[in-house]
Amino acid sequence: MSPGIRYFVAIGVTVASCLGPGVSRTEAQQPLRVEGIYPRQLPIGQSTVISVVAPTMDELQPEIAPSQGVTVSRVTRGDSFQGANTWWEVAVDVGRDAAPGDRTLTCGFREDAPCRPW
Repeated sequence: MSPGIRYFVAIGVTVASCLGPGVSRTEAQQPLRVEGIYPRQLPIGQSTVISVVAPTMDELQPEIAPSQGVTVSRVTRGDSFQGANTWWEVAVDVGRDAAPGDRTLTCGFREDAPCRPW
């Protein structure tokens, strides 16, 4: 390897090692892939607990869109298994005035790092 290539590689490694600690968690976090979710339908006028398996130990902050008539009332962390996979229980209240239709459940961390939509 020529001295010019060695010098270029040494500079690149030095710059990368200097910039690495400056990256905050929200910038470094990749979207999560939800491993499982049940049920996928929510009855109008009822409260339903959705079970979600996600590969994270961090606190989730789920949101539902469009949110008209649908609210997330509580989030409970369950057991962890197979490394970082964690069961989550998301209680969702659907009002009687909620319009039927498709909704999207997205979950982020308390630090607002993104999670893949459901």
